[in-house]
Amino acid sequence: MLGETASADHEAAARYPETLKRIVEEGGYTEQQIFNVDETGLFWKRMPTRTYLSHNETTQHGYTVSKDRLTLLLGGNAKGDFNVKPMLVYRSPNPRALKGHSQQSLPVIWRANKKAWITKALFEEWFSTCFCPAVEQYCKRKNIAYKSLLILDNAPGHPITLGQFNESVKVTFLPPNTTSLIQPMDQAIIGTFKAYYLRETFQQAIAKTTDDNPISLVQFWKNYNIKNAIDNIANAWQKVSENNMRAGWKFIMPHCANNLRDLPAQIQHVIEEITDMGINKLGMEDLDAENVKEMIESHSEELINEDLLNLDQHCAFVDEDEQPSRNKKSDFSNKDFEEIFSMVETLKQKVMDADPDTDRSTRIRREMDSIFLPYEQIYEQRKMVKPAQTTLMQFFDMDK
Repeated sequence: MLGETASADHEAAARYPETLKRIVEEGGYTEQQIFNVDETGLFWKRMPTRTYLSHNETTQHGYTVSKDRLTLLLGGNAKGDFNVKPMLVYRSPNPRALKGHSQQSLPVIWRANKKAWITKALFEEWFSTCFCPAVEQYCKRKNIAYKSLLILDNAPGHPITLGQFNESVKVTFLPPNTTSLIQPMDQAIIGTFKAYYLRETFQQAIAKTTDDNPISLVQFWKNYNIKNAIDNIANAWQKVSENNMRAGWKFIMPHCANNLRDLPAQIQHVIEEITDMGINKLGMEDLDAENVKEMIESHSEELINEDLLNLDQHCAFVDEDEQPSRNKKSDFSNKDFEEIFSMVETLKQKVMDADPDTDRSTRIRREMDSIFLPYEQIYEQRKMVKPAQTTLMQFFDMDK
């Protein structure tokens, strides 16, 4: 990113808003139908350097955990009301921490390759099987035409033929060497997300070290795994608000960001929150805001070949006793469903008894019914399917 900033084409960047305006007018796109996505690296288990967790970091087989990076694909629309589900690419397809968890039910789109990079093939698959269906569903919910404009930079993993995959989605590319200047996701949206990720991690550390069965901060960090990181990524991405997203479009669609709070100022506010938590709640006496800022910005650094080799070796070592996660969490039993329904009914009754505003409590009850409707449908379908009876012949066959 630093190299691109140094060689950025300011003239091309200045001309692009007019080019985009023409494309938008010709296609009749609204803010809801205009999207941008971008890749970013995340060192998911890295702490600011001025903490004893960072100082005491151990190396195993040449591998340093703070250099374990994953890649995320993040994005959303210019309206700011639809954040695309993140795609996460990790170096191991079946890490131990995900054993017992269905990868399809994770709050990210989980993919893996040895370099933890988003390849052209991965991007094409994401576009066809994830992005386009998600946008189509969004358009249906909003009762607008299913068509969209996807704005991309010229990264090697973005095929120039992508627009041929779906006639309802037009793909257009930013001019070369303008990403750092005008790409919406690069205008502090990703930086805001990374600040939120670190804040989520610190909040989780505080919770684990102060609950009824507290553990030490060192033990918390030792236990912190890729599943914890996934949860914090999802929570951090949820915290990126509609206004955050709209503010990122200020250079190419200025009207989207009118009168919105400056994102760098918001990042600084989160940095100060993190610093305060570290010093006053986690005992990180040497931590300061500048060190937190440096740590957030360090996610953009490139790994050298030696780092990548060490990660490969560590991955091979760890994967010796890792098997694809076939032991998915067992499905809900009927008893589980019945216990959930009972608790929901108790909660709904409590709402009705405690809330003096009848209209509000009734609305909340309806919303709760809507939330738990998928469970009720599954439960009813199960009750309709009678278990097959075992015949006498089958009984004897089982003993053979």
